[in-house]
Amino acid sequence: MIYYILIFIGITMIIIAKFFVKDQSYHATNSELLEEVKQTVEDFSIELDEENKKIMERIIGMSETTQDQNSRLTKRVEQLEIQLQKLEINTLEVKQAPFKQAEDATLKEKEDVLKINQRYNELMTLHHDGKSVQYISNKTGINKGEVQLIINLAKQEDKSRAGA
Repeated sequence: MIYYILIFIGITMIIIAKFFVKDQSYHATNSELLEEVKQTVEDFSIELDEENKKIMERIIGMSETTQDQNSRLTKRVEQLEIQLQKLEINTLEVKQAPFKQAEDATLKEKEDVLKINQRYNELMTLHHDGKSVQYISNKTGINKGEVQLIINLAKQEDKSRAGA
Protein backbone atom coordinates (compact mmCIF):
# COMPACT_ATOMS: atom_id res chain seq x y z
CA MET A 1 0.00 0.00 0.00
CA ILE A 2 2.77 2.38 0.60
CA TYR A 3 3.83 1.69 -2.90
CA TYR A 4 0.42 2.73 -4.04
CA ILE A 5 0.54 5.88 -1.99
CA LEU A 6 4.00 6.74 -3.29
CA ILE A 7 2.92 6.09 -6.86
CA PHE A 8 -0.20 8.16 -6.26
CA ILE A 9 1.84 11.01 -4.76
CA GLY A 10 4.36 10.81 -7.66
CA ILE A 11 1.65 10.93 -10.27
CA THR A 12 0.00 13.80 -8.45
CA MET A 13 3.29 15.68 -8.31
CA ILE A 14 3.88 15.08 -12.02
CA ILE A 15 0.41 16.32 -12.84
CA ILE A 16 0.83 19.35 -10.59
CA ALA A 17 4.26 20.02 -12.11
CA LYS A 18 2.79 19.84 -15.59
CA PHE A 19 0.01 22.24 -14.67
CA PHE A 20 2.43 24.52 -12.88
CA VAL A 21 4.89 24.54 -15.78
CA LYS A 22 2.05 24.88 -18.23
CA ASP A 23 0.64 27.74 -16.19
CA GLN A 24 3.97 29.63 -16.23
CA SER A 25 4.34 29.16 -19.99
CA TYR A 26 0.77 30.38 -20.35
CA HIS A 27 1.64 33.47 -18.29
CA ALA A 28 4.71 34.00 -20.42
CA THR A 29 2.59 33.75 -23.56
CA ASN A 30 0.03 36.17 -22.12
CA SER A 31 2.68 38.76 -21.28
CA GLU A 32 4.20 38.40 -24.76
CA LEU A 33 0.76 38.74 -26.26
CA LEU A 34 0.07 41.77 -24.10
CA GLU A 35 3.34 43.38 -25.21
CA GLU A 36 2.47 42.65 -28.82
CA VAL A 37 -0.97 44.22 -28.42
CA LYS A 38 0.57 47.27 -26.73
CA GLN A 39 3.06 47.64 -29.58
CA THR A 40 0.29 47.30 -32.17
CA VAL A 41 -1.83 49.91 -30.40
CA GLU A 42 1.16 52.28 -30.21
CA ASP A 43 1.92 51.75 -33.93
CA PHE A 44 -1.73 52.34 -34.75
CA SER A 45 -1.84 55.55 -32.68
CA ILE A 46 1.35 56.79 -34.39
CA GLU A 47 -0.20 56.12 -37.80
CA LEU A 48 -3.38 57.92 -36.72
CA ASP A 49 -1.35 60.93 -35.56
CA GLU A 50 0.48 61.05 -38.90
CA GLU A 51 -2.78 60.81 -40.83
CA ASN A 52 -4.32 63.53 -38.64
CA LYS A 53 -1.33 65.80 -39.32
CA LYS A 54 -1.67 65.23 -43.07
CA ILE A 55 -5.40 65.96 -42.91
CA MET A 56 -4.81 69.13 -40.86
CA GLU A 57 -2.19 70.30 -43.38
CA ARG A 58 -4.70 69.72 -46.21
CA ILE A 59 -7.41 71.57 -44.33
CA ILE A 60 -5.07 74.50 -43.62
CA GLY A 61 -4.03 74.58 -47.29
CA MET A 62 -7.66 74.52 -48.42
CA SER A 63 -8.50 77.26 -45.94
CA GLU A 64 -5.68 79.48 -47.21
CA THR A 65 -6.73 78.83 -50.82
CA THR A 66 -10.32 79.66 -49.97
CA GLN A 67 -9.28 82.87 -48.23
CA ASP A 68 -7.18 83.89 -51.25
CA GLN A 69 -10.06 83.18 -53.60
CA ASN A 70 -12.44 85.06 -51.31
CA SER A 71 -10.20 88.13 -51.21
CA ARG A 72 -9.76 88.07 -55.01
CA LEU A 73 -13.50 87.74 -55.50
CA THR A 74 -14.16 90.56 -53.03
CA LYS A 75 -11.77 92.84 -54.93
CA ARG A 76 -13.42 91.85 -58.21
CA VAL A 77 -16.88 92.61 -56.80
CA GLU A 78 -15.68 96.03 -55.63
CA GLN A 79 -14.27 96.75 -59.11
CA LEU A 80 -17.52 95.65 -60.72
CA GLU A 81 -19.54 97.84 -58.36
CA ILE A 82 -17.39 100.83 -59.32
CA GLN A 83 -17.87 100.02 -63.01
CA LEU A 84 -21.60 99.64 -62.45
CA GLN A 85 -21.78 103.05 -60.77
CA LYS A 86 -19.89 104.59 -63.69
CA LEU A 87 -22.23 102.88 -66.16
CA GLU A 88 -25.29 104.06 -64.24
CA ILE A 89 -23.96 107.61 -64.29
CA ASN A 90 -23.17 107.35 -68.01
CA THR A 91 -26.60 105.84 -68.70
CA LEU A 92 -28.27 108.59 -66.73
CA GLU A 93 -26.30 111.18 -68.68
CA VAL A 94 -27.24 109.50 -71.98
CA LYS A 95 -30.90 109.40 -70.95
CA GLN A 96 -30.81 113.03 -69.91
CA ALA A 97 -28.78 114.14 -72.94
CA PRO A 98 -31.81 114.59 -75.23
CA PHE A 99 -33.55 116.59 -72.52
CA LYS A 100 -30.44 118.69 -71.99
CA GLN A 101 -30.11 119.20 -75.72
CA ALA A 102 -33.76 120.21 -75.94
CA GLU A 103 -33.33 122.53 -72.96
CA ASP A 104 -30.18 123.98 -74.46
CA ALA A 105 -31.95 124.49 -77.79
CA THR A 106 -34.90 126.11 -76.04
CA LEU A 107 -32.60 128.38 -74.07
CA LYS A 108 -30.71 129.27 -77.22
CA GLU A 109 -33.96 130.04 -79.00
CA LYS A 110 -35.04 132.22 -76.09
CA GLU A 111 -31.70 133.96 -76.17
CA ASP A 112 -32.07 134.40 -79.93
CA VAL A 113 -35.59 135.73 -79.39
CA LEU A 114 -34.30 138.14 -76.81
CA LYS A 115 -31.60 139.16 -79.19
CA ILE A 116 -34.14 139.72 -81.98
CA ASN A 117 -36.40 141.73 -79.70
CA GLN A 118 -33.44 143.70 -78.39
CA ARG A 119 -31.98 144.11 -81.85
CA TYR A 120 -35.22 145.32 -83.35
CA ASN A 121 -36.59 147.05 -80.27
CA GLU A 122 -37.18 150.32 -82.11
CA LEU A 123 -38.87 148.51 -85.03
CA MET A 124 -41.18 146.57 -82.66
CA THR A 125 -42.00 149.73 -80.72
CA LEU A 126 -43.00 151.54 -83.91
CA HIS A 127 -45.07 148.54 -85.03
CA HIS A 128 -46.86 148.38 -81.67
CA ASP A 129 -47.54 152.09 -81.97
CA GLY A 130 -49.45 151.30 -85.17
CA LYS A 131 -46.99 152.74 -87.68
CA SER A 132 -46.97 151.39 -91.25
CA VAL A 133 -44.27 149.17 -92.74
CA GLN A 134 -43.25 152.04 -95.08
CA TYR A 135 -42.90 154.48 -92.17
CA ILE A 136 -40.90 151.94 -90.10
CA SER A 137 -38.64 151.22 -93.12
CA ASN A 138 -37.98 154.95 -93.68
CA LYS A 139 -37.46 155.62 -89.95
CA THR A 140 -35.10 152.67 -89.25
CA GLY A 141 -33.38 152.39 -92.62
CA ILE A 142 -34.34 148.74 -92.96
CA ASN A 143 -35.73 147.40 -96.22
CA LYS A 144 -39.56 147.06 -96.36
CA GLY A 145 -39.42 143.29 -96.98
CA GLU A 146 -37.11 142.81 -94.03
CA VAL A 147 -39.39 144.88 -91.79
CA GLN A 148 -42.37 142.77 -92.88
CA LEU A 149 -40.37 139.57 -92.22
CA ILE A 150 -39.39 140.71 -88.73
CA ILE A 151 -42.96 141.64 -87.89
CA ASN A 152 -44.21 138.24 -89.16
CA LEU A 153 -41.54 136.42 -87.11
CA ALA A 154 -42.57 138.37 -84.03
CA LYS A 155 -46.22 137.37 -84.59
CA GLN A 156 -45.25 133.68 -84.94
CA GLU A 157 -43.14 133.96 -81.86
CA ASP A 158 -46.04 135.38 -79.90
CA LYS A 159 -48.29 132.54 -81.11
CA SER A 160 -45.74 129.90 -80.12
CA ARG A 161 -45.32 131.45 -76.69
CA ALA A 162 -49.07 131.56 -76.26
CA GLY A 163 -49.31 127.88 -77.28
CA ALA A 164 -46.55 126.79 -74.93
